[in-house]
Amino acid sequence: MTQIPTLSPSPTRNRPWNRVAAAVTLVAASLTVAGVFLPWLSYYAGLQQLSGFATPNGDRLLVLAAASLALAVATLARPSGYLRWAVVGLGAVEALLAAHLVATLGSIASGSGMLVVRGGPGPYLALAAGLTMVATVLIPRQGRARSSEVVLLAAATKS
Repeated sequence: MTQIPTLSPSPTRNRPWNRVAAAVTLVAASLTVAGVFLPWLSYYAGLQQLSGFATPNGDRLLVLAAASLALAVATLARPSGYLRWAVVGLGAVEALLAAHLVATLGSIASGSGMLVVRGGPGPYLALAAGLTMVATVLIPRQGRARSSEVVLLAAATKS
């Protein structure tokens, strides 16, 4: 009796999707932290700058970044669909908070009068990071079989 060789998928830990998703989440978390420390608003024609550090919204973004970092490490250690959707959920919350900040700071900058208020890059960077975390759902979860593997499998089943 001949044994038919089968192509068994590699264990979940060795699949590249979890490493890619974790790496993207780590980059997004670091972008969030950078966005908190970058200027959110400048006034007096750029002489005074305000960052999000030590503000309630900045603290919220830092907590979301820390949670994203923890989820990225957990995804590397024990990949799960639940962790993947948790990253997407955190990214959506972060993107909504950052979009609210962009809209609020934009309205402040538009009606400033003599202060010459301008928005800074911080909230935009946090918004980009949140959208990046949401985009991790687009990373394919399982790799496709290569054409050579399909041919090998078809030849093995014919014998």
